Amino acid sequence: MAANLSFVHRSRSSSTSAILKKVGSLPIPLLINHPSNTGDNMQLEQQSIDGQIVVTLKETRLDAAIADQFKSEMMELVQSGQRQLVLDLAAVDFIDSSGLGAVVSILKSVGKDGSLKLCRLQDSVMSIFKLTRMTQVFSIHTSTEAALAA
Repeated sequence: MAANLSFVHRSRSSSTSAILKKVGSLPIPLLINHPSNTGDNMQLEQQSIDGQIVVTLKETRLDAAIADQFKSEMMELVQSGQRQLVLDLAAVDFIDSSGLGAVVSILKSVGKDGSLKLCRLQDSVMSIFKLTRMTQVFSIHTSTEAALAA
């Protein structure tokens, strides 16, 4: 499957010509339009296990394209009274600041009487949580079973 990429090109005579970097003779794209996640049909699965709701995000990217819809659907759960949540991110191999912000907002919304536990993070996603020190904020587990038991 071919990806649709959008490139920014600056004229060499422009004062911003330094923006266009070169590797050999190939320009590095500065802006990439990744159309795979439009947010139109975001895939979430929910199941109730021992009084906790396990939400599995079935998207490979939790980024600006779906962060608002993801946050909105998770907030609906919280507003309906579900405050014991486990978020399974096994399918997610990329998260950006919008996605991370959505997860933080959900944590805040469950409040002190609730919990949001994360599980099955891929290494690439876990590295973002470590880099931002969110591992100190979230309860992160290697399996759904461990998250449910915590």
